[in-house]
Amino acid sequence: MLKTLSAKKKHYLILLAILIVYFLLTLFRLIKLPVFADEAIYIRWTQLIIDDWRRYLFFPMNDGKTPLQMWLMIPFQFMFTNPLFAGRFLSVLIGAGNVLIIGLIGKEFSKDTKQQQLVQYLAMLMTILSPFTFFHHRMALTDALLFFNLNLSFYFGLKFLKNIKLKYLLLLSLSFFLALFSKLSALLFIPSLLVLFVLFFYSKKFDVKSLGKNILALALALGLGLLLFYSFKRLAVFPQIFSRGGDFLHPLSSLFKIEVINTTFNNLKFFIEQYLQYFALGLLLLAFVFFNKEQRKEQLLLLTSFLAFILPLACMGKIIYPRYLLPASLFLIISAALNLTYLFTQKKLIYRIIGGLLAISILIQSFGFIIPSYFSIDDIPFSRADRAQYLEEWSSGQGIYEVSQLMLESKEKQSLAVATEGYFGTLPDGILMYLHQKNLTNLVVEGIGQPISAIPENFIEKSRNYKNVWLLVNSHRLRIDLDKRYLLHEYCRPNEAPCLQLWDISFLIPKK
Repeated sequence: MLKTLSAKKKHYLILLAILIVYFLLTLFRLIKLPVFADEAIYIRWTQLIIDDWRRYLFFPMNDGKTPLQMWLMIPFQFMFTNPLFAGRFLSVLIGAGNVLIIGLIGKEFSKDTKQQQLVQYLAMLMTILSPFTFFHHRMALTDALLFFNLNLSFYFGLKFLKNIKLKYLLLLSLSFFLALFSKLSALLFIPSLLVLFVLFFYSKKFDVKSLGKNILALALALGLGLLLFYSFKRLAVFPQIFSRGGDFLHPLSSLFKIEVINTTFNNLKFFIEQYLQYFALGLLLLAFVFFNKEQRKEQLLLLTSFLAFILPLACMGKIIYPRYLLPASLFLIISAALNLTYLFTQKKLIYRIIGGLLAISILIQSFGFIIPSYFSIDDIPFSRADRAQYLEEWSSGQGIYEVSQLMLESKEKQSLAVATEGYFGTLPDGILMYLHQKNLTNLVVEGIGQPISAIPENFIEKSRNYKNVWLLVNSHRLRIDLDKRYLLHEYCRPNEAPCLQLWDISFLIPKK
């Protein structure tokens, strides 16, 4: 009894140590990367809910977004003075949940009871260190929350299949509902759950009757989750949730057109680029090579689940960002953890050497991403698609925080009106995010669209009552020829990308 208790304590201490490592790595310099456009939008929506929840509680649905992420961010906006840190802190907590649940899934997949804990530890460490999961656990986006709830869905599905109990089926329904309420793309995970319920290899003998029962159980669980989601249909904004689906996915009818071949090929090529960029070659080898013959069936289930997620996305994807692939990380990490555990526990030295070399390659590539995230964001080895949106395009928030502080300082001396490009996104939401619940006497900020070829008359009329008038715009969207002497500040992005420019345009505004 004492030995068992001691082993259990040791196990929990190791889990605690792994979580401490996670929080140290993930929280350090959490806001080094400037605010991203979608983060600014989600945090701004959260602030609107705080200001008037009766009016804005379901406001994100107007843009086709489910509001769970925004609701969960609310308490953290009160806990921290920096709204970006508050939003990202929630994702860090959710990431800790992902680390734990992926470890538990790995433990459930391990056949050898002596190796279960090692599989759990390695799966947790891979989740912490993988650049793909590390990055998304540090962003105030909906993807980490979606990933968490889908991981829960998979875990409870697995628990149900191993131990037929109603509670696991109900928990599967609840977690799938929460996944839908995190992001509607949770629907793309259904094929992976179907694979789990069809290709579950733990029973010693294939039984058509049991297979039918499993599929029926899954249908009932998912049906209940969808029913819970559909219970919000009474909301006037509910239909808007489905309004944006066509922006990112082709309709089902596209599967029967010849163009699907080209779409699938291009998307698969894109997916391969992302996985090669964000997953160490060592991890990919561990995920896809069948090192352990005894667990070949489990690995086949995981890889089939992986394909079941990415193939529909490849066939139907219209506009795909790398973060859409995050849910499939689960299957790669578990498969890799199973194989690495096998290599580490073999008696032959050559297997342990191979495992050690693969582990070292994972560490090298992981810290090659993690260290620049702390100290030199321009050097983060993003994929081309992510480098554009997080560092180089208008969606990257270089200078946003600095300008917001300049506004607060300036308005204390003289009244200030600021026109920004855009109506929605990094500008003006990124600025308004940092101004929330500040004393805004003598300050007004208003988006005027883009590109900016003239200052709108309604803004000119409004700004006549202000001593100073500024224009905040990305350089490639400015069509007015302004003298450089009126350029107050400029915040340039890497690789000669457009700069965020702050102009004094007081001279353009006739005073009353």
